[in-house]
Amino acid sequence: MKATPVSRMRDQVTVQSPVRTQDSYGQAVITGWTDVATVWANVEPIAGRETFYGGAVRADVTHGVLMRYYAGLLPSWRLAWSNLGTTKYLNVESALDVESRGREHALQCKEVVQ
Repeated sequence: MKATPVSRMRDQVTVQSPVRTQDSYGQAVITGWTDVATVWANVEPIAGRETFYGGAVRADVTHGVLMRYYAGLLPSWRLAWSNLGTTKYLNVESALDVESRGREHALQCKEVVQ
C-alpha cells in the first residue's frame, strides 16, 4: 500500500501534549496543553450521536485522522483543528502506525463537545 498523497492532507492540526501537575492528594491532574507540532492531516467525521445522560443531553462526535507518522504520539494527547473559523479539540483515542512502517498514523479521535 502506498502512502497517502499529500493532496489529501488538507487540514492543518496542532498536536498537543498534556501538562500534568499534582493536586493536594498527589493525583496527576491535567492543567493545560503544550503545542508539540503543527502538521497537515486529513480529518474526516465518522459518526455523531446524542445521548440523554444524567438529566442532560450529551453529544459525541468521532473523527478519523490520517497524518504523517509522528514519533512519540500517545493516546493521551489531543489535536487542535481549526475548521471554518472555529477551533475544535480532538482527543486521541487510538493511534495506529499504518502497516507498522513509520510512515503514517491513523488516529481515532473524539471531539470535545462543550
